[in-house]
Formats: sequence, structure tokens, C-alpha cells
Amino acid sequence: MSYPVMLNLTGRLCVVVGAGKVAQRKIVGLLDAGASVRVVGNEPTPQIQDLADKKRIVHYLRGFLASDLAGAWMAFAATNDPDVNEAVHVAANVEGILFCHTAGGEGDLTLPAVFKQDDLTVAVSTGGSSPLYARIIRDALEEYFADGHGEILKLLRETRAHLKDKVGDSAERQEIWRLVLDKDIFDAVQTGDLDHVKKRIRQCL
Repeated sequence: MSYPVMLNLTGRLCVVVGAGKVAQRKIVGLLDAGASVRVVGNEPTPQIQDLADKKRIVHYLRGFLASDLAGAWMAFAATNDPDVNEAVHVAANVEGILFCHTAGGEGDLTLPAVFKQDDLTVAVSTGGSSPLYARIIRDALEEYFADGHGEILKLLRETRAHLKDKVGDSAERQEIWRLVLDKDIFDAVQTGDLDHVKKRIRQCL
């Protein structure tokens, strides 16, 4: 059984072992999440090489050493060599850090299929049963969700900060949120009526 979470990786060192297309996707996602990324692997993709040239990642152009995980918070095995992937797994266990096998082998976590719309993140996991099926469901959800949810979430973030500053009682804040948010808000965003949603939020405030 797994426990779904959203990890705050800002400033945390994550190590990706491998420099191919699979590793590239993980690296880009980690950078987008604000992580500090160390990459170990030969024959990097052009994008990985570009990231290294621009000093956005630290890249060791060689094979994996257990010492590559020193100071890391999380490690990813993204090679096509089972022995190397297992060596990363063993070293991660020794270091006591989270380990992810990108090909779906044993590890501490699996990566869901994700789509983002500004602050909105929707993640789909099949528990490792079928990453491809998770992506199919992700694509269907992405097609279903209309544009605009991210924009409304930005307004709600500002509203939350305003309420926290102006309304000291948490129960009162919750009551205001119950007035602001209901399924009608979601339906309005889905139909593109963002002005209605913004007006509703301001009226409740």
C-alpha cells in the first residue's frame, strides 16, 4: 500500500543516475519543483548537456559511485542496466534516503502521471500496475478540465492570505470559505465564466 503525498523539494539535493530520455524527464520535473539536481551518467541527451552547460545541474560524466549520494535527499535510478539500478538502490538504503526506480522496480515511491495548470496539480497512480494506463487516465482528465482553474486558484491564494490577515477566528474563516466554494464555482470555471467566479469570491468577502 502507498501513501499519496506532495513533496516540497525546494533546495533539496536529488540525484539522478542515468542521462537518457527517461532521466531527462525526471531532471526537468525536479528542476521545476525547485530541487537541486546532481546527475551521474554517460552519453547525456542534448537537453541534459545543455542544462549542465548552463550550470542548472551538476553532471558527472561517468558511471555511478555510492559516494554520489552523499548529502542527497532522494535518488532516482534511470538507467537500462539492472545492476546499476540495484547499486543505486542499495546505496540509497545505506544513506537512508528515498529511492525511486523509474522503470517500476522496488523502491520507496512511484511517480504518478501528472498534469499541471498553474497551482492545480492532478496526479494519477495505478500503484505501479500500469504506468501507461495512468497516463491514459491523466490525458483524459487533462482534456476534461477546462482552462481557468489555475487562474482561479491564484485568486483563492490571494483570498486566503487576505482572510488570514483580516479574520482571526479560524471557525469564521471556514464559514466564509463555505460561502465562497461550492460545486457551482467548479461548474462556472468549466464553462469559462471566470468573471462570475471572481464576482462571487469578492461578494463573499
